[in-house]
Amino acid sequence: MSQPQRPPATLAPTPVVAPAEPRSPAPPSAAGGSGLLDSVLRLVRMISGWDLAALIGGGVGAGLWYGWSAMDVKDTKTPFLIMLLPVAIVVFRKPIDALLRPLQKIKDMVPRWFLIGVGLATPYLVANFFYHQMRIQNFPLAQKSIIWGTLLSYVIMRIPQPAVLRNLSRKPFATLGILGWIWFMTGAAQLILAGTASADDFGRDKRRLEDALRTDGWAQVVAGTAATVISGLVNGALIFQRPTRKPPGEDSGEEETRYTMDVRTEGERTQLIADGEDRLWIYAQISCNKPSVDSRALTQAIGFSFGGSKYADWMKTLSTQFTGGYKAVLVAAKPPTENAEVEEGATVTVNVSGRTADGEEFEVPVKLDLSGELKLDLEVLE
Repeated sequence: MSQPQRPPATLAPTPVVAPAEPRSPAPPSAAGGSGLLDSVLRLVRMISGWDLAALIGGGVGAGLWYGWSAMDVKDTKTPFLIMLLPVAIVVFRKPIDALLRPLQKIKDMVPRWFLIGVGLATPYLVANFFYHQMRIQNFPLAQKSIIWGTLLSYVIMRIPQPAVLRNLSRKPFATLGILGWIWFMTGAAQLILAGTASADDFGRDKRRLEDALRTDGWAQVVAGTAATVISGLVNGALIFQRPTRKPPGEDSGEEETRYTMDVRTEGERTQLIADGEDRLWIYAQISCNKPSVDSRALTQAIGFSFGGSKYADWMKTLSTQFTGGYKAVLVAAKPPTENAEVEEGATVTVNVSGRTADGEEFEVPVKLDLSGELKLDLEVLE
């Protein structure tokens, strides 16, 4: 296995600021991190605390729903949706953000607390629409409300650009207070409806979940609450987390939190031979100007993925190691078939992604030129 050389100059596109030249990281050991357990651990480290909470919360919610329904009429489809939706949103968050980005200019003109309140109330409105207008009841009501209520709520509350987090209220508890009143009044209205409606068997026996989903008032409360809980889980960082940075130019009396991602390639190389034998080390490191931030943990959570062209499928990660404060990956390119050839000007992008301590995502692309054979530039001296 090839050994990495001294890291070259920093590749740090805006808004990532390149740090001073660091010491050369020591070459990684020959034994690379491999195996199913290592892959799972790397995946877990790449997931932010809020995303992990969403996944765990989805699993717990699915179990509670299944247990409740099993007391009367067992429901297996709804728990599956409760568990699947957070997974799908976490996995496809980046492409979803790309679709939502054009809406951000409009949402920037609306107070953030108002968007959060409307977003969390939306599942109740969706459940009410399906129940009264579409005449949907029982478990299908919960399933449709969970799908559409969660997605619409996510569209309303989600901020695709991480920098917009700076515009959150400097008094998060005031925001939560307003949000709590909106949520409480919405739920109270539904409960009043439930009290004036025919109780069905759910009024006498709260174990009958299916009866609740066909009783006017209770149906909207139960279905809407399930979707609202999922919305709160997948948007937890925006709802409950206190931002650590202030808007530019604001006199907050506190130093702005700044993050830096330093990305380097072995020997300053940007070319890779697609023969499966040529290999290249890529380094990445995240640092912060505040000592209280665990930069090492952020660096360990850095992810590397391939894209940019059809040649992304040719790329393989042979080893992942942590050395000299950097996370290093050893990559190679190999044609998927013996007849596959590299076209002239072929390139592939290694996307180096990281997160701040607040869960904000950012990415640095590293473009590599692919060739089918080694090219030497010779200068003839006469």
